Amino acid sequence: MADPILVADIGGTNVRFGLGTVPQEPVTKILKYKISTFPNPETAVRKYFDDLGLTKAERVAIKKACFAAAGPVEDDVVSLTNGSWVIDKAHIAQTFDLEFKLINDFSGLANAIPYLKENELLKLGGGEPVEGSPKAIFGPGTGLGVSGAVPDRSGSWMVLSGEGGHVAFAPRGDIEDRILKILRRRISGGRVSAERLLSGSGLEMLFEALAEIEQIAVLPQSAKEIVETGLRDESSLQRQTISLFCGLLGKFGGDLALMLGSRGGVYLAGGVALALRDFLPESVFRARFEDKGRMEKFNADIPTFLLIGDTPALTGCVAAASYP
Repeated sequence: MADPILVADIGGTNVRFGLGTVPQEPVTKILKYKISTFPNPETAVRKYFDDLGLTKAERVAIKKACFAAAGPVEDDVVSLTNGSWVIDKAHIAQTFDLEFKLINDFSGLANAIPYLKENELLKLGGGEPVEGSPKAIFGPGTGLGVSGAVPDRSGSWMVLSGEGGHVAFAPRGDIEDRILKILRRRISGGRVSAERLLSGSGLEMLFEALAEIEQIAVLPQSAKEIVETGLRDESSLQRQTISLFCGLLGKFGGDLALMLGSRGGVYLAGGVALALRDFLPESVFRARFEDKGRMEKFNADIPTFLLIGDTPALTGCVAAASYP
């Protein structure tokens, strides 16, 4: 039996720990914690071990670990882009005597793609993935995560780690032009990145910008409230907001497909996208994905999927920890 691997999916708000063995098998013993509850990740790991009731021998049996964190990995350290933790690879490895890997959260998802089952994906249009072609993944949550995977000569996958969510927002059409002007006024420095709109807080900002354009007085609403009302009320400003949001998601995903040549598919993840699971297939997401002028046919052939499994990032961590 393979030795257990400690894995963690660390977002801006929550962290999920689990134990895995090989990426083809489900991660088990998954527990979720609020990041704000703990001063650092080491304290959270100890709490996880205590909650599992692991003996000293069982803890020692864990030789490998991989954490996927919501932020860029710089000099083997991640300072959460939208959180308070600083995750230091060397310190965690020494503290728990582990062979430890630290990766970006969406790199974790990219590692998982080859191992996802059919019931963990919801197809959102396009053709079939081209075997051996690059794959792209992105998604809104606390921020906007982006990653990709390209095949190497050995038949394995090389995962690309970056901060693509911080590229500049490029509007198309009058409404988006007006939204950009409003956000430039509201954001310090005036630079509007894609993440400013394609995230939980971005959905809230988009709602308020549309209210200003439509000259409708509204109280601030959470992303959860906007989605719930938008799904329920077809005539509401919230419906207009989530429709535009889905269109902007498709636009960004289509741009990403062009940049990476992602004939292996473009995969959408993140908590906000999951909340829109039933709405995405009927939204303009796919139309905006394909709306690329001279490159429309290129994108029309590329499949898009929504990740609907429970633990894709944890599966990706198991895969990453298993690589040499």
